[in-house]
Amino acid sequence: MSIHKTHTRIAELGADNETYKYAIEWLKQLRTVVAANQMWWGEPLVNLSFDSEIVFEWWHETKKLTIYIPGNTIEYIKVWGTDIDNEMEDGTSSSPAELTALWKWLVS
Repeated sequence: MSIHKTHTRIAELGADNETYKYAIEWLKQLRTVVAANQMWWGEPLVNLSFDSEIVFEWWHETKKLTIYIPGNTIEYIKVWGTDIDNEMEDGTSSSPAELTALWKWLVS
């Protein structure tokens, strides 16, 4: 499970600021969760939003997890279908337990 490609993509965005630093720390936490629980890992799609948020997207089977990092916060959208009212959920994540729950949802 190499996370090096992900770090390289973020660095190439040229966002060497608070968002960049927080994204790297968050990815380290995610890598720890994935390794500790021996869960699936896939390289995310990495983008920089119009507002300089770093955005990660993962797809696993029929689910999609999108993470937005604006500054030092984590916002997410979980998608498991096309119905906006019943098959999508958004929120924020700030603790290792919430991070673990998000990833377990994606890979379950």
